[in-house]
Amino acid sequence: MACLFLLGFLQPYLSYAQTFNGTTGPIPDATQDPDEYAISSTVDFTANVTGLFGTIGTDYTITNVTINIEHTWVDDLDISLVGPDGTTTLNLSDDNGDNGFNYTNTVFTDAASINITAGFPPFAGSFNPEGPGTLASVFNGSAVNGIWTLRITDDLNLEEGNLTSWSITFQAVNPPVVLNCPSSTTTTACQTQSAVNNAFSLWLLTASATGGCNGVLSNNNVAQGGAPPACGGSRTVTFTYTSTCLPLTTTCQATFTVPAAPTVSLTCPVNTTTTACQTQAAVDAAFATWLATASGTGGCNGTLTNNSVSLGGAPPACGGSRTVTFIYTSTCAPTTTTCQATFTVPAAPTVTLTCPTNTTTTACQTQAAVDAAFATWLATASGTGGCNGTLTNNRHWASISLRRQQNRDLHLHQFLCTNHHNLPSHLHGSGSTNRFADLPDEPNRGFWPNASGHQC
Repeated sequence: MACLFLLGFLQPYLSYAQTFNGTTGPIPDATQDPDEYAISSTVDFTANVTGLFGTIGTDYTITNVTINIEHTWVDDLDISLVGPDGTTTLNLSDDNGDNGFNYTNTVFTDAASINITAGFPPFAGSFNPEGPGTLASVFNGSAVNGIWTLRITDDLNLEEGNLTSWSITFQAVNPPVVLNCPSSTTTTACQTQSAVNNAFSLWLLTASATGGCNGVLSNNNVAQGGAPPACGGSRTVTFTYTSTCLPLTTTCQATFTVPAAPTVSLTCPVNTTTTACQTQAAVDAAFATWLATASGTGGCNGTLTNNSVSLGGAPPACGGSRTVTFIYTSTCAPTTTTCQATFTVPAAPTVTLTCPTNTTTTACQTQAAVDAAFATWLATASGTGGCNGTLTNNRHWASISLRRQQNRDLHLHQFLCTNHHNLPSHLHGSGSTNRFADLPDEPNRGFWPNASGHQC
């Protein structure tokens, strides 16, 4: 609205001269009284001057008054111009032209070289007003805007006429003021403050103004703090053109805008529990893939980081977790945005080992039967849990011990025991029986009972 008002205000100054057309109509003939004296007839034709400013002489001059009158005895006519105050009057032409016809494109102007009194009907061309005085001198100081009147008097009867057109033209004393504001502008987001300052300065320079007297163009951007912030804001700047002649002050406004940074959006990975008992390499790879699902957008010059390295990287393959903080930084607020998510490697299942029940088999079986029973007994052992579990036993060493025991029993059974007189005195039994046997592979370590003291 302010801009429309300004354009309307400046419109009169867009050209130096402004012409206003007046009303037209018949010019009645004078009447005659009983004594045969003429009674003059006067009619006023008006022009409504608006949209200008100031006064004649200071701000405008009257360039000319142009008339077109149809009349068959122009000497009957007295023509004058009356200012907006209704009293200030300049005689343009009084009883000129004898019995000639018409005023045709007659221009009254102070710039003419001859007076209307020296002209001849139809007075085509430019003439000085008859006077006394001139357009400039008589109307000096008069308001420009208002009702200007062309007053025509017919002071002799028998002839009547018609005013077909008339106009009055004003000329600005000084060049009109024309103030051009910059176009309101929105720049791009996320520039540096230096770039915004430079763009704002260049934008200010697109304002221009001409006309008036000793004109000075200024603006209030300093009072508003200069360029808007790089992270978003606007400056509505008032541009002022001052002149030592009217209009003394002319203003316009325009806005320079830096859009706010895009909204920051930080998306954390989904809390994840992977499967147990993977290799560490597989856990590391899954952890890296999981980290990469984080994303951040918006702000200005955004950077997405996390603290996984300071946490020690991926959790151990045998179980553990990492609660990672993801950080999105921006040069515009919010400068730091964080979120957290957890990557978990479950602990290995609990180890459970079930040993076979201690077992004594029956005597006097074949070796094959003992071997089979032994193998079956071994198979009752079981183990679960942990990671990549393997169940083993030491049956190889047990077999070796068993063979030793079998060999011992065999040698003991085949050993010929003599009477106790062959035994050392400290090994004598209390009765007639003594026990001792040297095992072939383990001397001096065994006793064998012999009830009779004879061979067994």
